[in-house]
Amino acid sequence: MKSGTDIIPEELFDPTRIGDVMQFLIDFPIPGRDKVDLLISWGHAVGTKLSSSRIAVVYNSGTDTVAVPGG
Repeated sequence: MKSGTDIIPEELFDPTRIGDVMQFLIDFPIPGRDKVDLLISWGHAVGTKLSSSRIAVVYNSGTDTVAVPGG
């Protein structure tokens, strides 16, 4: 897997763009663990901390996760 700086668009490397980065990763068709790795890489690059709830949202959008009805 490439690093976040190779995959996430350059214009999103701003800590105020976390929502846009999350949406980009949610839409990106890869496994959840890879999405989390990219999100953490982005967070380190822009110098921001990520909440566990944001990490979970991105992880659960992975191609390897199954949506639970009503969950």
